Amino acid sequence: MSTDPTSLLLSYDEKIILSIKTSKGQFHSNIIPTQYYTYDSSIVSPIRTTTKLLCVLILFLTLFIVLLSSILWIIFTTNLPMSDFNIEQTTMSTESSTESIISIQMSTNDITLTTSVLDNNTQTTYSTTEVIHEELTRKVLFIVADGIPADVIENVSIIHMKRIQDIGAYTRAYVGGEKRMYTETPTISSPGYMSLLTGTWGNKHNVYNNHVRNPNYYYKNIFRLLKEQQPEKKIGIFSTWVKNRVKLIGEGLAEAGNITFDYKFDG
Repeated sequence: MSTDPTSLLLSYDEKIILSIKTSKGQFHSNIIPTQYYTYDSSIVSPIRTTTKLLCVLILFLTLFIVLLSSILWIIFTTNLPMSDFNIEQTTMSTESSTESIISIQMSTNDITLTTSVLDNNTQTTYSTTEVIHEELTRKVLFIVADGIPADVIENVSIIHMKRIQDIGAYTRAYVGGEKRMYTETPTISSPGYMSLLTGTWGNKHNVYNNHVRNPNYYYKNIFRLLKEQQPEKKIGIFSTWVKNRVKLIGEGLAEAGNITFDYKFDG
């Protein structure tokens, strides 16, 4: 019989019964041959310790991977300021046997342009550097998504729309006027666009259907207001309907303020 305080071994006809007592209870084995009889707490304890350490290591490794993934996701989904932006462009002219190398370095407000020209005949390089000081300007992007109610945008997970809202702003706009009142406006495309562009309802902008037969240009749209106050600014429109540009905004019409878009794309 072993005197080991953590185990009890009983011999019986060339066979033994193994009983191990631990802090969590007592474990009894079946009768096993004596040739398999071995129990050494100095061996079993380190194995248990190693197993626990391995489990802890795996747990910490998993937490580290999750934390690292979260950090990388935040970094790559956040708009970072444009700084130390480098562009290098190499062009070659075979007719004049010259090579030109253009290097552009851009910081927050300054643009450094370096142009190097290598004459292959004389192997001489001519370089010029110019620093352009330019204040980066913020631009306004007005997006109209047809047929999406506000409660849908607010309750559905629309990742990119949420990012646009975080960068800019979000508020509800009632383009249908007041129900059963003189301001009530049909909630279809053209009347809704005109309400958003002018900040008025159908009783003022006079657009009640998609035919846009007789719009009232007295109430100025956002493009006209911008051009009248800051004529040096550039405007653009990218729309699926030509009618949005030539009818609702009235590009080129005197009564609509002779608005001309610097950039436009229809369809």
